[in-house]
Amino acid sequence: MRIHKEGYKTIAISFLAVAVVEALLVMLSPRWTTAHWVVSVLLGAMWLFVVSFFRIPKRNPHGSDRVMMTPADGKVCTVEEVFEKEYLDCRCLMVSVFMNGTDVHNNCYPCDGTVEYVNFQRGNYFVASKPKSCDLNERCSIGIKMATGERILIRQVAGLMARRIVCYAQVGDEAKQNQEFGFIKFGSRVDLYLPLGTKVIPDFDRQLYNQFSPIAQTPVQQTLSQQSLSQATKSYTKTTTCWCSTSKVAKSPKATRRAMSVCRTRFVLSCVCVTTRWATSSAVSSIGWTAL
Repeated sequence: MRIHKEGYKTIAISFLAVAVVEALLVMLSPRWTTAHWVVSVLLGAMWLFVVSFFRIPKRNPHGSDRVMMTPADGKVCTVEEVFEKEYLDCRCLMVSVFMNGTDVHNNCYPCDGTVEYVNFQRGNYFVASKPKSCDLNERCSIGIKMATGERILIRQVAGLMARRIVCYAQVGDEAKQNQEFGFIKFGSRVDLYLPLGTKVIPDFDRQLYNQFSPIAQTPVQQTLSQQSLSQATKSYTKTTTCWCSTSKVAKSPKATRRAMSVCRTRFVLSCVCVTTRWATSSAVSSIGWTAL
């Protein structure tokens, strides 16, 4: 685990503030009482909360070109069909992930692609979980064209506590799945605007982790997954047929055993292939990856 660079200044200022308050307590009353200890413990707990807010845990990134990864830690709070007029200019599916104060607050790209649009807009600071916050709150929008040709929009939305949105994305950048593109301080949400027909994977009460949890499959990604599974099934059938036919044409017991051994090896390799393809396509229908 490490501390995010956006937290260095805030952690240092909060530490100095706690130190000044502690010094004033000592100066005003050298003899410590129960009240002094209570105040000291509360101040220490508040400072530790600030430090934990900027933590970046070490994770082993998961991902695939056949699935969208969640751009932020948190829980899905909204899934609805809307008209997005800023970048996509069409009806699409909006999936919102709400981050509370205890979630990790860095944001990562959900897929590979090219950044075509970046726009920061100032606004209010309503509670981020409310539907109106996506249009009225301070926000930053990032438009991405995926390798499949589909376009999506990611929107960082400030919340009641969040007072600063940090976005590192620039027009022309190559977006890499699970690569960090921004940070939001102290509670917020991230909206994904995806093509109609997108399959949303997690339930509303499911905890998501960026770089780890799949969140959706676009129509093109669903087609690619089905094609991969179909090809893997054909490979499996062909190998099984080879196994049976080879054992029939073998003329001697020794030749039969040799042929069976070779085909068993092929069969195992085929099973591994099918399992891998299946894990990429069908296992994304539920959150199969849990955070470390």
